[in-house]
This record gives sequence, C-alpha cells and structure tokens, in this order.
Amino acid sequence: MENLFRKEDHKRSLKPRGTLNLMYASVCPSDEDSQTFIINAANGDLLKLKAVDAKERQHWVDRLRAVAEYHTDKAEQNPLVATLPPTSEFGNHTDPSGTSPHTLNSPKTTSPQTNDVNSSGDQCTDVDSPNISVADTFPVFCPGRPSDPRTQLGELFRQLEHENQALATVVDATSIRSPEITEVFKNLLLSKATSQATLTCLKRCMELIKRQDIANGIENGKMTRSLNSSSAERSGSGDFCSSVVEVSESCKPDYKNTTTAATTESISSVNSTLTDDVQDILAKYPLPIKNMQVGCIDIPKDEEEKEEKIQDDTSHRYDVHKENEDSLKLDSEEQKAVILHLLSQLKIGMDLTRVALPVFILEKYSLLEMFANYMAHPNLFCSITDYEDPEARMLAFVQWYLTTFHAGKKDKIAKKPYNPIIGETFHCSWLIPAGDNLNSGGSLLEPYKDKCKTSHSNNNSPIIIRYYAEQVSHQPPVTALHFSCPSKKMGLTASICAKSKFQGMSAYTAILGKLTLKLGEHNDEEYHFSLPTIYARSILTVPWVEFGDKVSITCPQTNYSATVTFLTKPHYGDKLHRISGEIYGVSNCSQTGSDRSSKRSGSPVNPLGNVNLIARVSGGWNKTIDFEVFSKVNSYKCSVDVNKLPVFQKRIRPIECQQPEESRRLWQNVTNALELGKFDLALEKKRELEEQQRISEKYRALYKFSFPVKYFTWDESAWVFRW
Repeated sequence: MENLFRKEDHKRSLKPRGTLNLMYASVCPSDEDSQTFIINAANGDLLKLKAVDAKERQHWVDRLRAVAEYHTDKAEQNPLVATLPPTSEFGNHTDPSGTSPHTLNSPKTTSPQTNDVNSSGDQCTDVDSPNISVADTFPVFCPGRPSDPRTQLGELFRQLEHENQALATVVDATSIRSPEITEVFKNLLLSKATSQATLTCLKRCMELIKRQDIANGIENGKMTRSLNSSSAERSGSGDFCSSVVEVSESCKPDYKNTTTAATTESISSVNSTLTDDVQDILAKYPLPIKNMQVGCIDIPKDEEEKEEKIQDDTSHRYDVHKENEDSLKLDSEEQKAVILHLLSQLKIGMDLTRVALPVFILEKYSLLEMFANYMAHPNLFCSITDYEDPEARMLAFVQWYLTTFHAGKKDKIAKKPYNPIIGETFHCSWLIPAGDNLNSGGSLLEPYKDKCKTSHSNNNSPIIIRYYAEQVSHQPPVTALHFSCPSKKMGLTASICAKSKFQGMSAYTAILGKLTLKLGEHNDEEYHFSLPTIYARSILTVPWVEFGDKVSITCPQTNYSATVTFLTKPHYGDKLHRISGEIYGVSNCSQTGSDRSSKRSGSPVNPLGNVNLIARVSGGWNKTIDFEVFSKVNSYKCSVDVNKLPVFQKRIRPIECQQPEESRRLWQNVTNALELGKFDLALEKKRELEEQQRISEKYRALYKFSFPVKYFTWDESAWVFRW
C-alpha cells in the first residue's frame, strides 16, 4: 500500500491524503518526458508521478516495481490476501501555492476533481476509475451452455485464444506498406500486443482461482476414518482426496460412532464436489511421511483402556515406558567432532532450526514426546480442579507448573530432540489408580482441605489423562498439543513454536505460543501461561541445560495471577536452577481501615492497590521449591521436594501397533542407529525422512493448499483440539 502525503513533515502528524494498493499494479515510465511515470493499479486507478530527473525516476520505478511484485507474490501464496480493497478516495484539498492542479483524464471519462501532491519535487495526481455499466461486463453465463461458471470460463478462454491467434496471423501476413494504411497498421500492432498481454493476465487470474479452490476445499475439510482395516496397508497418496470431507461446523461427525455407510456416503459427496483438476492434484500429492494414513483417526475410548489395564498390565496394546535416566556422555573424539562441526557452520545469531546439526547430539525422541515428559506428576495436575476456593486452585496450579520442569530435563548433558515432520503425531496416556491420593504434593494446600471436594480418585475408578500432539506446520515449525482428563473435565491446549539461536558458547530456544488450561467444573475457568526459555550452555565442550526468563500465569475469571522468574547462572557464585515468584489475588475492597491495620504484618499488600500478595516462591526447580503463603486465615511456610514426588510413567502403545506417522515408529530407524552408535546410518535415515518432507512441502507450496491436520483445527488465533 502506497501512502501519499503533501509534505515530508506531514508523515508524523497527519493522515495520508490517499492510498493506492500496489498488489497486481504496473509501474511504467511515461513517454511525455524523462521525469514522469505512471502507476496503474489493479482496481483501475491511475497515478501520475513526476521525479526531479531521469535518474530519480528510474530509482522510483525500480523500487515501486519491487514492492508491487512482492505483494503480488504474497497474494498468490495466500489467496485470501488477494482481495483488493475498494478504491481509495483522496480528499478535496487545494494547493496553497495557488497553482492549478495537473489533470490526467481517463480514456472514457474525465475526472471532475483532481488533486496535486507535492513532496520533494514529486507530483501526484489521482484519476477516478471509469464507470462501467452492467451491460459492458464480460458475459459469464451464456444461454445454452453449462451452468458452471468455471466451465464456461474455460470455453471462453479457448475461444479467446483462437481469436487472438487469428488476429496475430492476419497482422503478420499483412505486407502492404502503402502510406494510406501506415497508421492503421500501427494500431493493428498495438491491438495485437494488447490482446496477447490481456490474455496472459487473464490466464494468470484463472490459475489463481484454481489454487484458491484447492485451498478452500481442504481448509473446510474434515478428516475421516479409514473404511476398513485394509486401508492401513495402502500407500495413502491415493486416499488423500477421500480424506477431505466438507462438513459444516454445526454438524461435526462423531468419529467414535461413525458407520461405514455414513463414511462412504460422505466420501462420495466429496469426490462429486471437488473438480477434476483439484482431485487430480490431490491424488498426486506426495505425502510427507511414507505410508501415512491421512484418513485414519485413532481415538481410543477410556473404557477400553481401563479394561485392558485392569485385565493385564502387559497388554499387547499398551506397555509402560520406563525412561532411561543414564545419560550417555560424549567421549573426547565425539566432543572434538562436535566442536569442529559447529565452528564450521555456526555464526552468532544463526537460526538453529535451519541448521543440520550432527546426529550424535540428538535425543532419542521427538519434540512431540519431549513435551509429554513434563507430565510426570498427573496427580497434581488433576487436583487443581478439586478445590472450591480460587486461591487454592491458583496455588495448586503453580505447584504443578513448577514441578514439571525437573521431569522434562533429567539428563545433565544438553541434547536436541528430533525436529518433527509435518503430520507427525504422538499419543500417550497416564493412569492414576483408584484410591490414589491426588493431593500428595506436601502440606502446601493443607489449610484448604476442608474446601476440597475429594482427595482421591472418583467412584473407585482409575483416572486417565490422555495426550495428543501433532506437527501442524513446517515453516514456521508449529506444534499443537492437548492434555485431557474427561473425568475431571480438564483440558490443556497449546500451540508452540520453538525458535533456536546460536550465541557463541551457548544457544537458546524460545518457546513461543499460547498455553491454556480450562477447568470445566468451574464454568470453563481458564489459566493462561507461558514456558521459559531453554539455554544450552558450553555447547562446544560439555553442554548443560538451564531455564531462564520471566513467565506469567493469569486467570481472567478470578483475577488471580502469578509471575515466576527462572534465574540463570550468575557471574559470581555457583547457584544454578534458581526460581523466584509471587502469586497475587484480588483484594477485598470491603475491608475497613481497622481490618487492614489488624492484618498480619507478614502479609504485604501490593502497591497497585487492587491486588494483594498471597504467596512467595523461591528455591530450585530441580530440588526443593519453597512456598511462603499468606492465606486468608493465617500465614505459613512449606517446601516441596520435587525428587520425592511420586512419578507416573506414561503409557505408550508398542511400535508395531502404531501408525506410520506416529513419532516412535517414524523415527525408529534413527533411534536404533543411535543406540548402536552407527551415526552415519542414523544420518542417512534422518535425511531420508527430511527429503520426503521437503518434496511434499515443495509440491504443496506449488499448488497453494493447506496440510490436512488430523486432531486440531485453526480457530482464528490458535490451534484447538477437535474433540
């Protein structure tokens, strides 16, 4: 968008006199003189500008053409951006110098009002676009023709190409050069060039319409189940069309109770809705993961999992995954290889997400599984919703939040998890046995026990927490994840984008995104929070990990909030992994002056006046976390030793029961090679996966359609779980 000002100083204080959209605009020098050039906008506006000299005119023409081409390319990549705004109207201003404005008349109509904009010797004049009646528009629907506008457009294009070819043949065959037809011949050449350029432009617009149809057909689609068990053996690329089902949001299908007949009917309706070109493009789409099951959605029922767990702990579908706490240290030769490799390709500030790091510094699991490792204490997670007092719920949330980091970062040596492939998924669950004490995190919430609904699992039935994660974008790399506990009506959803940067002797990873915990038992009470930055120190010798940054926790419904600061290693001293934080609650505005004066001296009031401090947090996130609570009744101190808390192992299906796009099955060849120390083989298998993704993304970028995400859907600003 080009903004027009009268003078240079007006940029700071005044609004622009007018705007002109440069998307699909053409910029060309004028043949009037060596200073003037014209901008022809896609909406019909013409703008004549005059530079100081020929050199400056060429400078402006080059710059404006570059900007116009940039926005045109962006519009082609995103069809929704290509919608042009209405014609901008310039204000009726007069030139204070008293000079008459320059006028640029349209070939059909004359603009009754003109404007003159002078800025550093430049002149700008806007001309209204000609009024075109309905009768002059290009006919789309023709009698006796098919009713589909796109079919008619294709036929009209063929007619135009035939007529254009006939015109070019006649003009080229004209060999008479008599003076009587010289002027006519010039007009014929102009008509030939104009018709060819117009036809080329129309073809480009038609191509954009086809790409937009593809994008709309997939963005409005829903994933369907496989029709039968044999679909698991198919390649997946041929079933891509069948996996896109256009269903309105008001009638989402129940995938747990979907019948084969209903699924077949919905698939057949899709195939009849999509055009032949779209179906052909989707059928040839190379999936980013080999044998990926695009249309197969696997959401086991909680009842099935409970029965399997009760019947047999070593069920063929689920096994208990025990984490390996022994960190493999790099020997001297590997350390030298790490140093030489990093020094050869890394520079200060380089984005590590685009750097091919050596395989022997990789963790043996994907980033999707790494986030699941933080849920080591699901009993504390489930206990958040049990308290009726919002103050207790905020304390319980902060306790659970701070106890997750030691479980996620057990290894002393910093390693990098696998970068997920787009479409990659990971599933696991945690089972809290019946009768287990959910509030076994110490005495932090002891004073609130009288307002706690229950401290044990309900109905003598085990509580299940399920975890779904999916890589929904490749560039930028975005991971969507969801923790759910149906029996407690709890759900935690997040859209996370990891950005890594190199900083000499260290590297950091900023976890960007939105994380929200929703409590259904308390009128959908929400807790919004963020994650700290991960720092990898001494990466050229023996790397180690620490957290840093200041994070915030807020609950809009109750107005409770908290801030936690993860302190990095100080320049002096050896205290590592320290934290400090404060929890605030709403102040009681009905308190009298005597009530506030009689309040315990150890309960400070926040200077903001509308909130008061209810707790302080200190200690270390990997050892002991100290709480100093200023409750409504009394004040007390307590400590939580994170290493003594009960750990619940996540439950994962065996690899042979997983689908090809699930993390452990997808990366199993790389993981096996790393465990055997065959780094060359691991690198080869890793490159095969990345090359498959690269080919798929190149094809998808060519035809501009969205990737069919399975378990999440885009909701204006974030990815949300479908069920």
